[in-house]
Amino acid sequence: MQSQLLTINQAAEFLGLSERAVFRLKDAGDLGYVKLGRSLRFNVDELNRLIAANTKKASPRHMQQREG
Repeated sequence: MQSQLLTINQAAEFLGLSERAVFRLKDAGDLGYVKLGRSLRFNVDELNRLIAANTKKASPRHMQQREG
């Protein structure tokens, strides 16, 4: 199975961030990338991993307050 590789612009759009923010994530080591010659590409699976790792779930207490 082949993963889709995105340009910096496409990755930024996918994440809803600026290109600069994507570069910061890359430089901080929080976002993996593929270097092809002088070009950078971002694996969609890696972007989804970043989203999952940073997703905060509501606590059960918050959910009960909303229901009642």
